Amino acid sequence: MKKIDNFEDLNIAIKFINSLSSSDDLESIKSKIPECLNETIEPFFNKTTNRAEVGVYPKNVSLEIFNQLLIIELSKLVINYKSDRYSTDIINKISSYATRNESFLIDESMSFDKGLLIMGNVGCGKTVILTALSNLLRIFPFFIQWSFRVERLKTNFIPVYKLVEGYTSKGYDIFTEGLKTGSETHISILKDLLFIDDIGAENIVSNYGNTVNVIGELIIRRYDTKIKTFTTTNLDPKTLKSFYGERVYSRMREMFNFIAVDGGDRRR
Repeated sequence: MKKIDNFEDLNIAIKFINSLSSSDDLESIKSKIPECLNETIEPFFNKTTNRAEVGVYPKNVSLEIFNQLLIIELSKLVINYKSDRYSTDIINKISSYATRNESFLIDESMSFDKGLLIMGNVGCGKTVILTALSNLLRIFPFFIQWSFRVERLKTNFIPVYKLVEGYTSKGYDIFTEGLKTGSETHISILKDLLFIDDIGAENIVSNYGNTVNVIGELIIRRYDTKIKTFTTTNLDPKTLKSFYGERVYSRMREMFNFIAVDGGDRRR
């Protein structure tokens, strides 16, 4: 399939999608598609919403355009943001993943069907990279693997301590009731795409005598849902395995592409 490779066509696509109404059927949508987008956007019938829809997915955008969009998001988060050889490498890897560029598949452990686990030293830029990716994906209707649902991402970027606080107050009910972060939209931590910052930094906590590693429990439960998870950690694979145990770590290997961010503390 042809990919959108310039910002003019991307803007046309977004405006076109926003112009559609709930009464448009599949044939009507197809007839309205601008000529420049005939081979790049995908009309479909969504059985969940019982209506015709159309989406531009990250995979419909060229690697170069997504790369530039990611840098724009990073520039919104960090004043005078400048790429270096380390950040350029991770930006390219994430853009390759999002656009399903074959260059991402460097070995058999890498997969477009997994989420991302971004590892690196304190201050190397992991959190800002994950935040930028989370923000950027909100302009796309994002296909959730295995669940056959298309939805726009909610504000679902959660620091790990928020999950720990949630368990402390709610106990195991957090896994069914979800949580809110401040005034943000309610998040289902089992059913929504989830971005978790700084796993491995959490304490073992208890609720009415039930002691649990919240992230370990969450990994096991989300493994069964097959919905993608994106996260960061300061720990290396060996330490992750020691911290969470063989059972959880084995699931992590199936759920995540392990991506290392090189370089020292960028906050200095």
